Amino acid sequence: LVFDYIYLLTQGGPAHASEVLSTELFKSAFFRFEVGYAAAIGVSMSFICTLVVAGFVILRRKGWEI
Repeated sequence: LVFDYIYLLTQGGPAHASEVLSTELFKSAFFRFEVGYAAAIGVSMSFICTLVVAGFVILRRKGWEI
């Protein structure tokens, strides 16, 4: 969801000021044709999301309200 707004409005912004991992993934895969690097970014993003979700699940099971 963040990728859409950033890429459509600024395409990374001046001097890559609004660059996020998803725009870097897109540019490396489709403009620079570094598919392996883009795949590594995608796997890293998936791993980070998995850790965040697992943290929330653990906290919810302990009874924390988030």
